[in-house]
Amino acid sequence: MPLLRTGESGAEHGIQPVFSPAAFKLAWADVQQLHIDALNRVAAGTEYESMALIKTIAQTARQPTLAPVYNHAALAFSNHFFFDALRPAPATDPAETTPQDTQTQQQPLPEAVARRLQSDFGGLAALEEHVSAIASAMTGCGWVWVVLDETNTLKVLATYNAGTPFDFGRLQRQDGNTGVRPDEAAATTTTNAASSSNEASASAPTPPAKQAAPTEEVEQTALYKSLRRPYALTPVLALSLWQHAYLHDFGVAGKDEYVRALFKAIDWSVVDRRIQEAQ
Repeated sequence: MPLLRTGESGAEHGIQPVFSPAAFKLAWADVQQLHIDALNRVAAGTEYESMALIKTIAQTARQPTLAPVYNHAALAFSNHFFFDALRPAPATDPAETTPQDTQTQQQPLPEAVARRLQSDFGGLAALEEHVSAIASAMTGCGWVWVVLDETNTLKVLATYNAGTPFDFGRLQRQDGNTGVRPDEAAATTTTNAASSSNEASASAPTPPAKQAAPTEEVEQTALYKSLRRPYALTPVLALSLWQHAYLHDFGVAGKDEYVRALFKAIDWSVVDRRIQEAQ
């Protein structure tokens, strides 16, 4: 099992206001161990047995015969990438709150990230609204990602099931249910990742630049050390929309509330570091 930046605190305290200790154990420890064990089993005796996860994902995407390897590698990566950018939200001083305030507030926003979000989305609040709308429209399980595209711009990408940003050469303008902003006039297309029936959608009008092959430095990572830019789309944040992530604490109708709570637990300093490393 890989370690999280928050160490063992999640097991004892959870990650407030998103995960109680029991929900944290289920969505992080139990799920992560499940996919690691399954990946070790299905990759045993193959070239993927000792290959870095990102390279495994890229090489097995869209190959139905390798779907078990792809699915468990992708889900192990995505779940860790998601949890590693979370930390308990700072408590709000009760003396400074009104009855309408929640008892937690969002994490501090580094200046560089604040400028990025303002430039690319119109600010943090606009990003939260955009992501919340996409998440609410999605059915089934999947992920909402913030990615750095080939034009060095942050975009939002939605994938279903085990889908990751590494499956796609560029962002497509697609179904408005999962990524296109309402104010964008764009044709719609649909992209399917055959190996896991993943669909992805988001907004990016710029044609793709030819991408260099992943370097050995990037490939030699236990989980992910530095994504750099060997791929057209580099994730900097992932939000899990798998039902096991929110059912325990938020219930069957609680996905929207769960996503709002996630924005209070995002460690933006981690996002800042990932953006810097990807440039």
